[in-house]
Amino acid sequence: KLGIDEKHPKITIYKLGKRINYASVFIYANTYLAGKLCIYMHADMKLHFGFEILDHDTYLDNVIYTLTAHNQYTCDNTPYCHCTRKFHTDRGVYTPTIDGIVFKANIPQNVIDNTNYVVHRLGAENKLVYHLKFNDYHVYCPNNILIAYHIHHVQIYDNPTRLWIDVDGNLHPKE
Repeated sequence: KLGIDEKHPKITIYKLGKRINYASVFIYANTYLAGKLCIYMHADMKLHFGFEILDHDTYLDNVIYTLTAHNQYTCDNTPYCHCTRKFHTDRGVYTPTIDGIVFKANIPQNVIDNTNYVVHRLGAENKLVYHLKFNDYHVYCPNNILIAYHIHHVQIYDNPTRLWIDVDGNLHPKE
């Protein structure tokens, strides 16, 4: 429907039978792609450029790259393209949204145990980053190097954002 070749050797369709969670992503990667460089993105994302420079042999096991959505119609592909949301702080530039991750498949069980929640919930990515950092991962957002587009043509949406999840897994009403 979207011009994606489902038989392409780099595409694997894996039917979970439920809404996806990070634990399922990591379990699949650890089981079938152990030690390989993996990219997980929300279903409404597509890779644009920069990913060809990722090198499996030099990518460190304890590094996670987070992906921030660019707008395919307004992005000018510069370091500060102004199409992504970001906050400038004393500690650097931060993104309020993460729509994908790049990682080497060898995620520890402690991270898996703490990421068994729906990915499209407010706070889900903050909880993910917290547990990755707690397990000695270095988490970076190379927003101006790895460019992925947000394609917002979602036709079915469960709206799990009515509640947000905190780092302990508790759900709270949206404020």
